[in-house]
Amino acid sequence: MKIKALAIVLTLGICSFFSHAGSWSGTTYVKEIYAHSTNNADGTIYFKFGLMKNPYNCEQSDLIALKKSNKVFSELYSLILAAFATEQKVNYYVNGCDQHGYPELIHANVSM
Repeated sequence: MKIKALAIVLTLGICSFFSHAGSWSGTTYVKEIYAHSTNNADGTIYFKFGLMKNPYNCEQSDLIALKKSNKVFSELYSLILAAFATEQKVNYYVNGCDQHGYPELIHANVSM
């Protein structure tokens, strides 16, 4: 019984070591917004925040990407743009790297 429990604990430990999870930034200000399109085919909005997160060690760490393909792109962009315009702090979540090597933003929130 003890060997079985030890085997389960070791398996879970090894699996969790190799799994990746996204990361929340903590509240931070939006410092820069950069819109980009490649040959007018795809679209990405890049953000520079006061606190930059790169939990996946993406090749590019100076900007955070919001892909136009995100199902809630308009809502996320509006939220972050409003925070930028009113100098409110944002808490954003990145998960993985985009095809250009930037951390990819998938969630965000603003609170007072």
